[in-house]
Amino acid sequence: LKSFRDPVAWLSSEYGGDPEKWTLGNIQTATVQHTLFGEIPLLKNIFNSKSFPFPGSPVSISFAFSFTYPPGKFNVRYASTQRQIIDLADWDAMRAVNSTGQSGNLGHPNRTDQMPLWAADQYRRMPFSRQAVNKTTVNTLIIQGRENNDG
Repeated sequence: LKSFRDPVAWLSSEYGGDPEKWTLGNIQTATVQHTLFGEIPLLKNIFNSKSFPFPGSPVSISFAFSFTYPPGKFNVRYASTQRQIIDLADWDAMRAVNSTGQSGNLGHPNRTDQMPLWAADQYRRMPFSRQAVNKTTVNTLIIQGRENNDG
């Protein structure tokens, strides 16, 4: 009985008396922490992402494992970083999302643009065929090698 009463009392004090609002996504948060600079006080706000509510668990498609530190908070420590849904009958119907964004460059608008989708279990279209890719292409990077004239 104590094992039931104590968590209910804690949830009520932290999140109000309505059990409908006691969802894991309201209690647990995910932050992408930079490996090198994520713990340095002057740099962590620059290199780490914002925190997002995250409903994942160790037994869900949105895998997440949390530590309860500091006490009273559920902070995701490990999570799936990319998820894909592939329809083998229609490759252009593929959906995907990753935990950050397409760019790793600090300050780039695509550095963390997928994180809200990832945290909310939503996906982006992922065109596969040349025709579908060409329809959705915004920018193209062409890399050309230099001819070696060393003789």
